[in-house]
Amino acid sequence: MPSIKKEYFIAVSPRVLWEAITNCTMLNGWGAGPDPIMDMQEGGEFSLWGGSIHGKNLEFDEEWRLVQEWITEGYDYPTEVTIALKPSEEDGEEGTALTIIQTDVREDDVEEFDRGWDDFYVGPLKEFCEQQT
Repeated sequence: MPSIKKEYFIAVSPRVLWEAITNCTMLNGWGAGPDPIMDMQEGGEFSLWGGSIHGKNLEFDEEWRLVQEWITEGYDYPTEVTIALKPSEEDGEEGTALTIIQTDVREDDVEEFDRGWDDFYVGPLKEFCEQQT
């Protein structure tokens, strides 16, 4: 099955970005609520957007890498999502290179999932984080 790889630059430190993707208060702040759940231990459950995306945290390396099994409402199969953060600089501005890899995506769903990363996850996340600094 196909994979999706997305790369972004967000003008905040990896620590700030990590908090925004793992801390329930921060998740709610950028729109991944209502009432997000993020149990940050291997095998711990998470739930975003009112449960329309949920699954398990498979592994993580604090502030650098998070691997999750995503189950998306309306789709009858799970995908694996790896979120990686790395200190970076773009146009003289320090920040974080964010890489997202989603594997096991059905061919018919690639375009929709690809667009979803921009419109619903990273777009609001970037705007929220960069306004915090």
